[in-house]
Amino acid sequence: MKNKSRLSTLFGFSALVLFGGIVTGCLGSARASITAPKANYQVSSSPVLKSPENSGEAPKVSSVGKFEMPFKCWSLLYGLARLDPEVDLSDAINAQVGKFKGNAIVNFRIEAHACPINGAPLLSLLPVWPSCVEGKVTGDIIRIEQPTS
Repeated sequence: MKNKSRLSTLFGFSALVLFGGIVTGCLGSARASITAPKANYQVSSSPVLKSPENSGEAPKVSSVGKFEMPFKCWSLLYGLARLDPEVDLSDAINAQVGKFKGNAIVNFRIEAHACPINGAPLLSLLPVWPSCVEGKVTGDIIRIEQPTS
């Protein structure tokens, strides 16, 4: 009977540790605002741009390159204290679009996922244990073809 009681206690503790590891991985996560307030170029999440001068026709474009910028954001206190509250893409957009002599970015995408450190069993219960999100921002750099008259 003693062995059965020990086995039951061990099973209960193992289940508690497993459940705690799963739950603590979801307690909080880093987050940030993705911005580009000083970008000199249009950015669109769709494959088309707004028509120039409201002509109703989408401009003819050609793809000249790929935009890509990795990022990582950190926080403490279960995601409440952001250490990286903002990811500013302005400089990267201006540099990469300028490098390809482009006019805009289309098919703009943000991919993000939790860092492996977020899943540390039991350590994630500590409010000072950092959490993070990492990912990348991608898009197609295009050049708008000027209509020939």
